[in-house]
Amino acid sequence: MTRSLVRELLDGLTEYRNRRAPRGGRGGAASRCGGGMGGGLAVGDIAYDIEARAVGVVMAECGTHYALRPVDGGLEWEAPQEGVRLATDADRLSAAVAERNANSRKRAW
Repeated sequence: MTRSLVRELLDGLTEYRNRRAPRGGRGGAASRCGGGMGGGLAVGDIAYDIEARAVGVVMAECGTHYALRPVDGGLEWEAPQEGVRLATDADRLSAAVAERNANSRKRAW
């Protein structure tokens, strides 16, 4: 993988994070959750769910769980706070590469 592709993928994820994901309101897990973020993550942070082995955007805190949504959009899921941490650059890069690979498989040659 070339350095320019890696930089492009990381820049895209950073740009997404800086825009901050919108709060719930679409009937997902975030719309069912109460407010305050007492845990270590904030709404809009890119987080890694250890059990699901997935990167997602924190949409809300639901008591002892976080509501996460895939970075590229999709259905929210809930994960226990103790199983979620701030995503590292390696986590984010791995997710971006997986997404790019999935998109390339969809392309008709």
